[in-house]
Amino acid sequence: MIDWLLSLLIVVGLFDVSPSAGGIDSLVPLGVFLLMHLLLVGTLGTTIGHRVMGIEVRSQNGGAVTPTQTAIRTLMVALFLPAVLSSADGRAWHDRAAAAMTIRVR
Repeated sequence: MIDWLLSLLIVVGLFDVSPSAGGIDSLVPLGVFLLMHLLLVGTLGTTIGHRVMGIEVRSQNGGAVTPTQTAIRTLMVALFLPAVLSSADGRAWHDRAAAAMTIRVR
């Protein structure tokens, strides 16, 4: 939720797109959200919202996620549903598809 609100603020502030815009403009916040996710998880292992909540994304082996894992995870996040559904081990589908895990760091 934090990352989505930041995306909306960026869209309104930098691109002058209304949050209630229709048509193609309605996809701009999603694009900013996904770009933030791709860049921040790919480089830092965490988004701003993750950092605030004390969570981090790691590879299944415990190391940093690879660019491929980050891309798969971001594409799955774009679909939204995999992020809210979890498997038997408690990991969301987007983490399982990317061989990643979201862990609490504090």
